[in-house]
Order: sequence, then structure tokens, then C-alpha cells
Amino acid sequence: MFSPQLDQLTIAYADFAQHGALIEFVRRSRFRLIQFGLSTLSLPLDAYHISVAWHGERPVAILLATPAANQTAWVRACALDGISIAYHSELIGLLASTLIYHAPCTSLFYSSDHYDNWLSDILRGVGFLAHNTIVALETYSHIPLRNSTPATLAPLGSAEFADIQCIDTLAFDPEWQKTAHEVRELTSGDGLSLIAVVDSLPVAYAIANWHDNHTTFHLVRIAVLPAYQGRRIASQLLSAVLEHGFGHGATRVTLNTQRNNYPALALYTRAGFTATGEQYDVIRASCHGRME
Repeated sequence: MFSPQLDQLTIAYADFAQHGALIEFVRRSRFRLIQFGLSTLSLPLDAYHISVAWHGERPVAILLATPAANQTAWVRACALDGISIAYHSELIGLLASTLIYHAPCTSLFYSSDHYDNWLSDILRGVGFLAHNTIVALETYSHIPLRNSTPATLAPLGSAEFADIQCIDTLAFDPEWQKTAHEVRELTSGDGLSLIAVVDSLPVAYAIANWHDNHTTFHLVRIAVLPAYQGRRIASQLLSAVLEHGFGHGATRVTLNTQRNNYPALALYTRAGFTATGEQYDVIRASCHGRME
């Protein structure tokens, strides 16, 4: 049975020309973790940051990160095939160290859940540090917020994707900003995507998607330009999401937000959301790779 020792492997940062074959390696691997499923594996090939363990010319393990804004990236997948489980932790640690030292970005982030805390533990062992915590909230009923229509809401179309990038750049730190690819993926289903306009200017947006056989409506995002925050535009968007979800058969509406995002937490509490008890630690490592 093929099972090389660690000292038989070469660990390297992958060249762009190798990305296609390495994505296929992730798809067929016996042991793998992929956050966000196929959407993670459908980015343009030149977007990935990948460290790989080679046995000769054969890839046997990779760690993959996808880009966020301003030269940051998120670890999204690892895969191993033909490697003894006794070596998994050490090998993933070596792959993570390679990304830290060679990926052309300023920071790497990772957010775990209760299924993959083991990967967080490995990443902490090679220099990832606590950065933030994401908390999960839910509501089973629509509590109307104070009636207010400060903005005109309209379906979000592809023509507004550039506007979303501008809103995100001003409203969020780089690691939380959505890429154009992520927005396309999030708005490609049968959920709800809204743009809020004030005096012909796009100032906010919201995206929500269906889960759990169309019984859970998940609020992916509400973002408002800083200059327009405090005008109840977020409340207007949230009300529209709740009305749509419960009006189309949802038994609950869910969302995630940062534990220290106090204005958002206050809004969600007023709307009847309560914590589920689930939380996801976000960890971060500063990279040493040369930005291109």
C-alpha cells in the first residue's frame, strides 16, 4: 500500500500552472475538508494560494486558501491521499507554515466550527492567533421593527456588483469583505438579494439564502455605507428579509455576526433574534510572502 514517510515528501508553494491538477486532487482525495463545497473549487485558477506536499511528481497533500480583499486570504480546504493518519497533523502544519512564508498576501484567516476544531488546533501550533469570534443567531417569528422606509429597495442585479464592492470596502475590514466571485455565488440561487438606494446612490445591500430543504432562511449579509448608518436602512433591509423568509415558508431565520459587532447585535436583538449557542473562532496569521 502506498504510504510515504514525511522525509520522502517535498513541501512547496504551488505554481499557478499546477493549480488545475491540484483542484482535481482535492476532488478525488480520500481525506479532505472543504468549506463552502463546490463554490470553493470553482474560483479562477489564478486566485488560489496552495501549498502542496509532493512524493516525486505526485501530490499527496495540499492546503488551500482563497482570497479576500486587500491581500488577505482564508484557509478553505485541505486534502490528503495515501498518507498515514499518524502524519496528518504534522504534515498539515508544514503546509500551513509554507503558506505563511510564501503566499503573496498579508494575512491568512481561518474560521472553524465544531466539526473541524482539530484544524484550528494545528494552525494555532504554527502561529495562528485569536482574531475574533463569530456567533450564530436565530428567530422563529417576525417581530416588526419600527416602520421606516429611508431607502428604495430593489432586486440586486449583476450591474450592482461593483457597487457592492465599494460598500464593502467602506463598511468592513478586509477579511470580511466579499469578492465579486462570492457575490455571484451567493446571489445565484432562489434566495433574496436587495440593493438599497437613496437619492439614486446605492448605499446598502442584503443577501439571504435558503437552507435545510427550504425551511431555514439564512441572512448572509447586511452592509451599509458608514455615512448612511444610523438612518434605519439596516432595519428596513432586515424587515424585508424577515418578511420574505417567513412569508415563503421558513420556520426560522438565521444569521452569523462578529461577537464584537455591537450595533448589529443590538439591531438583531430588537428584531427578536437570540443566540443559538454556536460560535466559531476566527484565527489569523501574518504572512511573510512577497505581495505581487
